[in-house]
Amino acid sequence: MERVGVIGSGAFGTAMACVVRPRVFETTALGAAYLAGLAVGYWKNRKDIAAQWRAERRFEPKMSRDEAQQLQARWRKALGRAKGWARS
Repeated sequence: MERVGVIGSGAFGTAMACVVRPRVFETTALGAAYLAGLAVGYWKNRKDIAAQWRAERRFEPKMSRDEAQQLQARWRKALGRAKGWARS
């Protein structure tokens, strides 16, 4: 799976929220492994598991709230125009 870079950071910016990308990107498989380890006693508790988590990168919003809202409005308008193009 490709990691989100410059393109994704723009999308995160319009959300006006900090997004933290984990070092281990395959979190579904990792979660299953953690639960299995917890079940057999490898991990004592959820705190032990949480201590393993590491961030690889943080995406911070870099645009003003007003600019982000304008971009989101344009995106919603584009989605509205695209609805109904494909008929089932």
